Amino acid sequence: MIDLSRLTKKTGDYAFAPRGAVTDRVLLEVAEQYETEVSNRFIPIKPADLSTRYAPDSRVLETTKYDGEGVFVYFEAKRDLEIFAFNAPSGRVRVGLPCLKELATTLKARGTKRALLRAELYLRETMDGRRCASADVTRASYSTQPADAERFHLAVLDVVMHDGRDLRAHQSDFLTIWKLLGELAGTDPTRQAHRAEGGAVAGADLPKIFSETTSGGLEGLVIRRLDRPEVCKLKPRLAIDSAVVGFVEGDFEGNYGMLSLLTALAYPAERTPLQLQSLGRVGSGFADQDRVDWLGRLSTLRVDAPLAMSDSDGRPVRFVRPGFVVELEAEDVVSADEDASGQQVFGWNGSRWSFAGLAACPRLLLPTFGRLRADKEFSPQAVRLAQVTRREIPAPELINRTLPVLEVVRREVYTKEVKGAVAVRKLVVGHRTATAGAFPYVVFWTDFSAGRKTPLEATTLFAHTEARAEALAKRLLEENVTKGFARADGPKAAPVAAPDPSSESAEPTPKKRAPRKKTPAP
Repeated sequence: MIDLSRLTKKTGDYAFAPRGAVTDRVLLEVAEQYETEVSNRFIPIKPADLSTRYAPDSRVLETTKYDGEGVFVYFEAKRDLEIFAFNAPSGRVRVGLPCLKELATTLKARGTKRALLRAELYLRETMDGRRCASADVTRASYSTQPADAERFHLAVLDVVMHDGRDLRAHQSDFLTIWKLLGELAGTDPTRQAHRAEGGAVAGADLPKIFSETTSGGLEGLVIRRLDRPEVCKLKPRLAIDSAVVGFVEGDFEGNYGMLSLLTALAYPAERTPLQLQSLGRVGSGFADQDRVDWLGRLSTLRVDAPLAMSDSDGRPVRFVRPGFVVELEAEDVVSADEDASGQQVFGWNGSRWSFAGLAACPRLLLPTFGRLRADKEFSPQAVRLAQVTRREIPAPELINRTLPVLEVVRREVYTKEVKGAVAVRKLVVGHRTATAGAFPYVVFWTDFSAGRKTPLEATTLFAHTEARAEALAKRLLEENVTKGFARADGPKAAPVAAPDPSSESAEPTPKKRAPRKKTPAP
């Protein structure tokens, strides 16, 4: 069922394979189907939705939402390897963890022969004043320290298969599964393997339970209807006040307006120019009229861009004077990875932007626009970076790197005569060796026309793959190489002239010789 040769021993009996270790295709397909039909259909809701979504006297099943890694656990008694945890579709496998051994012992004691369970692999303790999260699970998975293997806990969430019975259809009658989970995994949350914490409650109790759960450092709640297969996930919504430093504009639903805002947070004000850390673009949470209004607000604040930036569709980011403060909502803050490629750091001197470099920065998970903070004026204190870093960072720690040389892999020039002048449009695609903080492919497009108000216009797009770069180049050519433009940089074939018979150097045409007659043999 699994390829043991792919497992790397970490400590004791614990071994780990990052991917591709599950060889049983049927097992993987069942797990993938469960993810598609159940896990991926959870409905995210906000705390404010509780009172309108659940009547006070409605009965629901609430369970703790753990911030770990979702896994499947396969158990089959009397096999050489009785139990292992895996992910689908990646085929990541873990064997030999103490929590898996404990669960196997419990399943055998209850007479289970085979089972496929859905669970959450998590760490229960706190670190640096916070509850451990999914990133900590990943780090501990690669650890070779015996103590780290002991840290793992398994919260069993669902029974997919049990002793030949397919239980996926029981989502609308989950209390049956809930009872079975208690029998198979036990209900003591202090043990290393246990049923998820929770129980059947009234809708009126949910706000209090949610407050108690999250104040204790846990991620949130999973709420199931008992009369139909509806599952919601409830997590606290973080509110981050951020500066608007740019925007993307374009068409939407037959209108024209702002499509996304580029936001940033400020380092302390001791440095000059003021330095702001890009937090990212936010494009959801706006009504159609909001997009039109925002374009009107921001168009008058435009300034020169410190570098070329674009959205995923190649539309340029327009930079503005920092003035507006917006409240962004997000499910969580994801810590900056040690090998993060970094986010842009900009400098603002009061009249123009500069680009300082890249620095690793936490990012928001599923950010949306909350509201315009009309009660706040832009200042470093109003949009502090410490909102996401949880501590003051006096200055950005720029990623020091030397980029590989950019090699031109494609160059095309097109020209057209317009009112006695030549318009030139040029495509250049460059490639460099992939490195942290740099896109390997850069697509440049320049458009020069002497008769225009802005004679030279330039676009710079970035891509992670050759296919994406080619797609961007194709779109630029289709949109901009219009009627009348002709390729100007291609090699031109020299015309082949016919020989001049009057020329002294012309060679005479050789006469054909008559074939010799064969003399018959005597």
